[in-house]
Amino acid sequence: FDTNLRFITTHAPALPIPAPSLTFRVLSGIELARITRDKRYFEEVRPLLRHLISLYDEKKITALSTPESDRDPAFIADQATIYDNQALMVLALAAQETGEKSLTFQVLSIANSLREQFRTNRILYEDKISLASEAWLVNAFRQVYLLTKKEEYADFAFEVASWLADQQSHSGEASRYGAFPNTLSDDFSYSRGTGKVAEALADAMALAREVGNPYLQNTYTATLTNALMWLVRMQINHNNDFWVNKSIKEKMQGGLRHDTLNPELWIDSASHFIIAGATYLLDK
Repeated sequence: FDTNLRFITTHAPALPIPAPSLTFRVLSGIELARITRDKRYFEEVRPLLRHLISLYDEKKITALSTPESDRDPAFIADQATIYDNQALMVLALAAQETGEKSLTFQVLSIANSLREQFRTNRILYEDKISLASEAWLVNAFRQVYLLTKKEEYADFAFEVASWLADQQSHSGEASRYGAFPNTLSDDFSYSRGTGKVAEALADAMALAREVGNPYLQNTYTATLTNALMWLVRMQINHNNDFWVNKSIKEKMQGGLRHDTLNPELWIDSASHFIIAGATYLLDK
């Protein structure tokens, strides 16, 4: 944390810092401050928070988050969406920490825009929406609800979570049961995608408990259980690592293969699984 923070605070905003790097470094400061009860961590990322806020003020967030210009426009649009959803979650958390009315106003402005965008996209091209990208809306709107205590934001988190839950595979094939597709028109399932949706459903489950809705809490718990069981089947252990080179067997233990045919390990697959699984267990 300290090494990364020194680098980014030294060079920002001079360098075109990728949006996720900026957003998640702010998030790490907020989370560390909450866990350790040491406000120093949050104070150290305040310059980055101000930079992130300024990008929305100047409407540069998409320019910041856009990959190389030769990438597919659909990919660029999808990346811009996920970055906005992630940034909303972090800004809502920051507003909870600071209590600043101006930041809260900006959070609600972004939230209302993203809510309208999601609903419009469902009408225009629902089959092309990335489930993993929009899953971040559940995490974000839970934090917006905790910031404002306005039911409309909890309701929208449930709207997205229920839409996600409806897409879960109930195929008779063990390799697919409990997983989530990449999009409605592409039934390819992978650990990072299903892991991210599981993390969103875990937040939806917790939110349903917080607002006193046992029906939704039970619904999301059941869906989350199936997703976690699918992810467990993707996990590498000593019972299924016969194909792994002996020199890296121990390093591979506990990792999640990318999908049923691809053994690559991605750290975000594991992190989504850990967060979703820990939230699930805490709810028990």
